[in-house]
Amino acid sequence: MKGIFIGPLLHWLIVIALVALGWIGGSFRFHVSEFNPFLILLIAIVVLVLLVVVMTSGIDRRVTRDPITDNSEEDAG
Repeated sequence: MKGIFIGPLLHWLIVIALVALGWIGGSFRFHVSEFNPFLILLIAIVVLVLLVVVMTSGIDRRVTRDPITDNSEEDAG
């Protein structure tokens, strides 16, 4: 399964939590009845998730299935 689910377990738990929060918010129609608090909460969650992902990601960790190559030498010539 490590070949399918690339990345730390924490990142996958964040995805599950975001789906759950979206489901709950949608079932209560929070995005319609309380739009301004919804928007503020959404921006705060996005900033928090981005910070957590950036802070817990290592520089040498694999993030894609295929290797990312540097094509800057080919583009220059």
